[in-house]
Amino acid sequence: MNLNVLMTILSAVASFVGVFAIVRPEQFLTSKGASVTPAVVVWMREVGVLILAQGITCFLLRDEAISRPVRAFLVGAAVTQFGLLPIEIVA
Repeated sequence: MNLNVLMTILSAVASFVGVFAIVRPEQFLTSKGASVTPAVVVWMREVGVLILAQGITCFLLRDEAISRPVRAFLVGAAVTQFGLLPIEIVA
């Protein structure tokens, strides 16, 4: 899989999850069995903005050649996604 395809897929997934967390935080929280309080809704929207920003960055970098800055972003994105994955599985 080339970088363009990978970044496009990452962009689509992150953007969808981020927008969902921003627009429908109550549904997102309920699906995880979490208590829905005003503070938690704000937190979910903040996390949604961060995930959406990562999706937009993936989209903007999709046509770039592999370089040190692109590698640095990919490492950061991998840490974020692989850090969130076990949390999502447990929740």
